[in-house]
Amino acid sequence: TDTGGLKNKIRAYIQYCFLRDMNVTDPEAKLEVKLLPVVNGNPDTTYTHLSDTSFNVGDKFMIWVNNKSRKNLYVNILDMQPNGTINAILPNSNERIFADDLMVPAGSSFIFKKYTIILGPPCGKEILKIFACGDKIDLEDIANTHGEATRGNLHPFEMLVKKSYRSRSGLGENISNTNGSSYNLYFDIKPKH
Repeated sequence: TDTGGLKNKIRAYIQYCFLRDMNVTDPEAKLEVKLLPVVNGNPDTTYTHLSDTSFNVGDKFMIWVNNKSRKNLYVNILDMQPNGTINAILPNSNERIFADDLMVPAGSSFIFKKYTIILGPPCGKEILKIFACGDKIDLEDIANTHGEATRGNLHPFEMLVKKSYRSRSGLGENISNTNGSSYNLYFDIKPKH
């Protein structure tokens, strides 16, 4: 009887699938991202994150980025939860990390030490959607307002994420002019033992 609610669920599912499957490869935009567990308040830099890694509810980690390119890259990260909810991780104005702060110089790496992420439910397969771009992008407002945020000219990545909240229209978009890459980092969240 709740057709509006059903339509919203279907739209959210389509958006989730679109973003999950949107992988763009730009050989000039190679950015590696790892999740580093936090031990005694510090990131464990000896840890190697594999694509089948599991974490427990309550585990803490920090994000490490490594720019393997010859040009400066901006990073943005969306969190895609197992229940279909999409949240902005980077930038994150609540943690005072803004789009201007997300430039990773060519050939360098960086740990976001001032931002410790604590995992919570829902449990299941979690995806961090990584965007690496030679241009500054800001997906936080788009994710937080479900695509309602508007401003001047949007970067193709920003436009794709914005359109994904509206319909399936983004599925046919040309993503060859993004000047960047996007890919998924998977991990499982399990109940705390």
